[in-house]
Amino acid sequence: MRDLFRVLAAREKDPVLSAKPARYLDADDIRILQERASRLTAKEFNEYLYRIQEEDLRAMLRLAKMQQIDQEITLLLNLLTGSAKVSGWADDGRLKISLTAFTFR
Repeated sequence: MRDLFRVLAAREKDPVLSAKPARYLDADDIRILQERASRLTAKEFNEYLYRIQEEDLRAMLRLAKMQQIDQEITLLLNLLTGSAKVSGWADDGRLKISLTAFTFR
């Protein structure tokens, strides 16, 4: 999981790949982003996590599918959604994005 988020953080810093929709990222793009992700500092990574957007999560799901770990990611998102509902976060606005919108097709 952390590696996927690091790849997305690297994508945000790349002017070309950040403009490219997640569904069009190919294996070469992912390889480039993985290299750049390894050079991110902890501060840059943490700052990215505070700014994450819905499109970033869609990109994460796309990356997971490409890496054939989509079932694990779907399980994690379902757990987060269930936790948000039980804790009330989903109702009071503390959860900025709707995780239930993310499914694999």
